[in-house]
Amino acid sequence: MRSYLRVHSAWSQLAIFILLLAGAFFVTFIISIVILISKGIVVTDIRNLNFNDAKIVNTLKLVQGISTITIFLLPAVAFSMIAYRFRQFYFLGFRKQGKSSFYILAVVIILCCFPFVGWLGVLNEHIHLAKWMMESEKE
Repeated sequence: MRSYLRVHSAWSQLAIFILLLAGAFFVTFIISIVILISKGIVVTDIRNLNFNDAKIVNTLKLVQGISTITIFLLPAVAFSMIAYRFRQFYFLGFRKQGKSSFYILAVVIILCCFPFVGWLGVLNEHIHLAKWMMESEKE
């Protein structure tokens, strides 16, 4: 029987994935710095940024979008290409849908949870907090 794995050891797979993830963090860091410097934004202290400036907000959204793709998507795809011999996207979870009734069940469960979430919000409002907690929440 032919194995679907190229890398059989679980520890080797973990090491490969951690290295890919570390590389993704490094690449994302470099890309983020290049984008921020090219837009003229110097981040020495995040508290001093003017979040009312559309240029800063749009640049931070761009950096966040790029970092999401490079940190979450690229290492997973690269790992599947390295670790599996065939049907790499199948092992990432891209499969044919199961029963359609599960989608309907998910929507019904979400709709039934709304009253419960509202009740938890009301319950949360009735919790008495210490004075310093109220002040830090207002800040």
